[in-house]
Amino acid sequence: MQVQTGPNTFFYERPADAPPAPDARIDDTDPWRYGLSKYERTAVIAFRVEQLSRGAPARVPVPANGLPDLFVVAERELDAGLVDVEVVRRFPDGSVERVPVADAVRAAQ
Repeated sequence: MQVQTGPNTFFYERPADAPPAPDARIDDTDPWRYGLSKYERTAVIAFRVEQLSRGAPARVPVPANGLPDLFVVAERELDAGLVDVEVVRRFPDGSVERVPVADAVRAAQ
């Protein structure tokens, strides 16, 4: 499933058996390589909230009493690195960078 969240950012659901994503831009000094922007983070949370609202199972413990706050559940999943999507960043020079969200979260910690 592909979801466009902005003019240059797309999300792709990442299959469980997918090989590591190749980086088109290999530059260890690039700060974008090691995390998500606040806009990407918000879009990932909104994407996961939509999935949860449509009946997807939560990947973190949810309290049994009452209805869970889906935004809190999605944020906890993101912070734990349990969201299996990747952000595709397209740059003005035509290069493309595919960033698995789980890897970006782990690298930023």
